[in-house]
Amino acid sequence: MNRFYLKIIIFVASTISLMSQNSLEFKIARELSNFYWNGFFNFSISKNSFELYIYEKFSEMVVKTDRKFIRDDNDFKFKFYKGINQRFKTAFVINSISFSDEKLSGFSKASTNEILTGAKFYPFAKFGFSFLGGYKIDNQMGQRDKGWIYQISSDTAELLISNYHLKTNLNHSEDFIAPRKNVVSALNLMLWRSFAPEVESRVEFLAKRIKRDFYFYADTNLQKIYNVNFNLEGRDERTVSGLLILGYPLSNSLIFNVNFALNGRNIDKRIRYKTTSLYDSEIEEFNLITGADLSYETRRLKLRLGINYSERNEVHTPQRHELITESVFFRIKQNEEQKNNKSLRRIINGDISFNVSEDLTLGGMFYISLFQI
Repeated sequence: MNRFYLKIIIFVASTISLMSQNSLEFKIARELSNFYWNGFFNFSISKNSFELYIYEKFSEMVVKTDRKFIRDDNDFKFKFYKGINQRFKTAFVINSISFSDEKLSGFSKASTNEILTGAKFYPFAKFGFSFLGGYKIDNQMGQRDKGWIYQISSDTAELLISNYHLKTNLNHSEDFIAPRKNVVSALNLMLWRSFAPEVESRVEFLAKRIKRDFYFYADTNLQKIYNVNFNLEGRDERTVSGLLILGYPLSNSLIFNVNFALNGRNIDKRIRYKTTSLYDSEIEEFNLITGADLSYETRRLKLRLGINYSERNEVHTPQRHELITESVFFRIKQNEEQKNNKSLRRIINGDISFNVSEDLTLGGMFYISLFQI
């Protein structure tokens, strides 16, 4: 989206914003030779049988040195829903994202534009299911790919089960933009219960898969062997994470909190056209964060003491193919293993505050951290 069209959108958005009390922001800043323009617009309206949502966010940075560099980011969304009855809505959606950076020599410009239509169906009062289908045009490194896409999603409104609140969301989408194919799937579950305004127990679970293909320039050898100007790197990322937060009031003044977060991520990188220096690889990441704290609070005194433990492990594994000899693969494996890392962190922290009077509060805190690699 060029800048002239972008300014037209912001002008229209500001006019609507005055009537509907929705948000509109525009900022200009300068830091030495860097100039920044940032804008944000959010408008939504729900009336009778239709819903309208418009979102626009853009940023521009200009760097003036001996040369002039411009970086642009733009994100635009338009959604319209028309209710046929209480259980059925038709939908029309437009999404547009663009990026350009004159300082980058390779992946310096990209854009995605898609138009979808479909419906949202509510078979039950607190359960919704939607299907959207449409067309997508994707520009990456001067390559223009286009094709059909679809998106499926289902979600539940907040369900109350034995004083616990439950919310779920499931999404799946595929882009058939040959020669590339993108897939995104995600499952979210959240269960929580509030004992007091600041005391809550919560369990969250996330399973997500993101599979995308990216262009990169082919070197002269690759061009001669395969007669292509661009190679493709496929990135298949699978993430599973869980979060457990337990807050329990031991008394009116004493609260005990425990938190446990676990995240595992596997990334498979697949190269379309391989050479002795281009190969598939796998990255495995593991993150663990856990902690506990004890809080004591009265009308004038607040005390808190907490301990935390975190662990991170990352392993890189190359995959050998028929063009790589054993000696070459040995050096590749050594280079990949240098990227491996493992770290541990232990933290003890606390704080105290005392209200001497309505106008005076005294307090302090301490923080001790031990980091090990």
